Amino acid sequence: PLRAAAKFKPIEILCPFHGIVPWSFLIPTGNVHSNALQQSSELGEVVELRYGWIGPPLTIEEIAHRLNRSPLWVARQLHTYV
Repeated sequence: PLRAAAKFKPIEILCPFHGIVPWSFLIPTGNVHSNALQQSSELGEVVELRYGWIGPPLTIEEIAHRLNRSPLWVARQLHTYV
């Protein structure tokens, strides 16, 4: 038989994870990959290379060299998007 008890509600602890750890910029906050591909294939490639979805993650300078773009252009693409 069931007894009367207080309503059971699972405890949720929401942690501001992205603001605590120093490496939070490595973890995308949303579905970055599919959103980037929807905007343009070039932006999708930049995001794939940066986060390592098609190989090891690359630095901004390595991405710029691979795409024949300036490091400033790559940084702006990532900053305005991610």
